[in-house]
Amino acid sequence: MADNQPRDDHAKQLKQAISRTKQLRGWVSSDPGRSDDFVDALNEATGLRLLSRLWAEAAPEATEAVGAADKLVASRGPVGPYTPLVDAGRYFTALTHVATVQSGMNLPEHAGMTIGAAFAWKDQLTRDGLADELLPRTAVWALLARARGALAVGDLAQANAQADAALNRAREAEFSGAETLILLEALRTDADARFAVDLTDQSIDLLHEAVARWQEWTRADLEQLPRMAKAHLERLVGPVVPLRRDLADRLAWAGRWDEALTVREELSTLLHRTAARRGEQGRVDLAVARGDQTWTLADAGRAQEALRAGADAQQALQALFKAEKPVGSHLPTQALVAPALARAELAAGHPDRALAALDQFANRLQAHQSVPVGAAARAVALLVRAQVQDALADGGAAATSRAQADQLVGDVRAREVERAHHSAQDGLVLARGRSRGMVLPSQLPTPHWEVPDSAASLAPSGARLAGLEQVSDEEAMRRIDEVRDQEARERAVAELRQATERAERERQDAERRSEREAAAQATREQTEREAAAQEQSQQEEDARMEAEALLIQREHEHAEQDRLAAERAEAERQEAERAEAERAEAERREAERREAERGEAERPTTPAVSPLDALRERAAEALRRGDKALIESSHEDLIAALEAPAQADPQRHGRELVSALEHLSEAQGWWGGRAAGKRAKQLQKQWQL
Repeated sequence: MADNQPRDDHAKQLKQAISRTKQLRGWVSSDPGRSDDFVDALNEATGLRLLSRLWAEAAPEATEAVGAADKLVASRGPVGPYTPLVDAGRYFTALTHVATVQSGMNLPEHAGMTIGAAFAWKDQLTRDGLADELLPRTAVWALLARARGALAVGDLAQANAQADAALNRAREAEFSGAETLILLEALRTDADARFAVDLTDQSIDLLHEAVARWQEWTRADLEQLPRMAKAHLERLVGPVVPLRRDLADRLAWAGRWDEALTVREELSTLLHRTAARRGEQGRVDLAVARGDQTWTLADAGRAQEALRAGADAQQALQALFKAEKPVGSHLPTQALVAPALARAELAAGHPDRALAALDQFANRLQAHQSVPVGAAARAVALLVRAQVQDALADGGAAATSRAQADQLVGDVRAREVERAHHSAQDGLVLARGRSRGMVLPSQLPTPHWEVPDSAASLAPSGARLAGLEQVSDEEAMRRIDEVRDQEARERAVAELRQATERAERERQDAERRSEREAAAQATREQTEREAAAQEQSQQEEDARMEAEALLIQREHEHAEQDRLAAERAEAERQEAERAEAERAEAERREAERREAERGEAERPTTPAVSPLDALRERAAEALRRGDKALIESSHEDLIAALEAPAQADPQRHGRELVSALEHLSEAQGWWGGRAAGKRAKQLQKQWQL
């Protein structure tokens, strides 16, 4: 482990136990005498996994341990008074681990049946002493499994008796380190049992104690949160999620809205800090916690705060959707959050937005029908939809939604083994409670229960009275009375301490609430001032930018006008130059013509000159004078005159035509003479000159 990481002894122990189990699994196949060590290693590894809440990982080894322990007990002979207690302890521990796995995987009825079978098997031993072979955590897990099983089937008296026994045994064990989780689970189970018989205040006190114990246990480690390993963080944060969720639910049930919202905010803040490090489960917990916070704020009539919490919940959902593999796998989470978002919008007077939130969930549910979403969660969404449709004055649609919801709620009631206790609950309360795994209070009178004796509680609660076997009945009764009086005094002191602590917590909560409200008000005012300043600054910046844009646009317009004027002037100049050149050329040609006529008139009479020779002479004269314009005109005339003779007799006139074309090309320049040059090359190639 890196030096800068918080120390995690539990992870080290688990790694060593897993390695030991693998080693013994290989040895026991060839050496059956190591079976007892193998069963011990399996039980140790499974117990450490259970402390890490790794239910799925613990299940295979727990089942393997039951089989191996059963073979070990069977090898000693029939189960009875001669069964070695150490082997009995191994088998009972393995069964308890299986029941704990079932309870952790939300199968409390199966856990109750498994642990019931374990206690029935224990009774076949017909002698005491099994408790001495059990670790304290095993005894507490066994009692918790019985309590959860009884709670699941509606035996509320038995559930409270077993939960009390489990809590007493956990307190006596003085768990520390990773085993503190067992005490937290015992407190939560006892709180659930109390709430189930409508003892809400007792349930709240137990949950307050559990949260306080959790804070004390994790305070040092959470201060080093950025350096904590993911598995270590999950083991610390995972247990507090149901504790604070249930505490907030029961405070809200009791109408203590401010306290409930304080707990919701504390949980959401913690989960927001740890979501990225915990991965997918952290993001799921955060989305659900934000949804619960939104629902509670809407119920408390704090619509604007509910909208803000709903926005946070929607943001957490979107983070889940981005990493959703396969698509639609987080529909169960959305089923818990979407109705809360809709209730927040409805409380704020936006039923159209509320319906949009529910439609988004309904569309995804329709698109991914293979993803299982519980009937209770779908019933909650439909009942909230009916409320929204009532607000939109769509009575027909609301009636349809309620009919569909009633059918789903009926299915939930039909599956409730304890429906005799909860059948009178409002449909929305029942459906929402079951969709979130909540315990609901009974509608029947509070039953009576008694804590099991030490034998049924797997000791050592009766250890203080073990010496009474050596004294008279009168002395034993006197000591029992003393113990009972002492316990009564201790309970009274504990109740007084709890009342004092509760009052102190309420005072501190009130102070913190006032401080938060003041800080929130100051923050809001500061935010409003900053927003106003920012808006004014933005307006000034917009005006400046608009003025600059207008100035730039005008400069561009002026530049464009100047460019167009320059282009027109240049075109006019070029046109004037061209006209002047044409005029000069016309004058030059006219002068040449007159000069030629005058020379012809003055020349003595000579033999007649052919037109072609005259053209040749004119072209030669132009070359001698170097006048490009005259060269161009004279050679054009010569070329025209040579075309026909050259086509008729290329060998005689072809070379002269090619030469005239080349002189014309040279006179016309690189661009203008391209055609003449190309024509000269073609004829030269064609006539092979």
